Amino acid sequence: QDGLHPESVIQTVQPNVDFLGCGKYPKNPVSLLSSPHFQTLMDYGQAYYDYVIIDTPPIMAVTDLMVIGQNQGYNLLLVGLGKNDLKEISVAIKRIEKVELKIDGLVCNYYSKGMQYYSAYCYNYYY
Repeated sequence: QDGLHPESVIQTVQPNVDFLGCGKYPKNPVSLLSSPHFQTLMDYGQAYYDYVIIDTPPIMAVTDLMVIGQNQGYNLLLVGLGKNDLKEISVAIKRIEKVELKIDGLVCNYYSKGMQYYSAYCYNYYY
């Protein structure tokens, strides 16, 4: 919103960890993410924080990452083991590469002891 400064909406959740929620879902998020207000927020984060983590919606659902990832430092792909199959992961990677973004790392969640074979297969497949 106009007139809000980053420090007025950022909340400290524990020592050295601050949080800024997204608020109400906007009608056109891509235009908001492309706006000078968002760039001001990113500049503020870069000036006052060691790390800024931006959690975007799934790449298969929306294009937020395509806009945000253009000017950020690192892009991590979050994969749900047993939730996302290799075809979905491959399509997501191709979408990211198509707009010339680099994937700097992979984060896996939903891991359980019963998934040892699956995670070993994924590791070998992508390694």
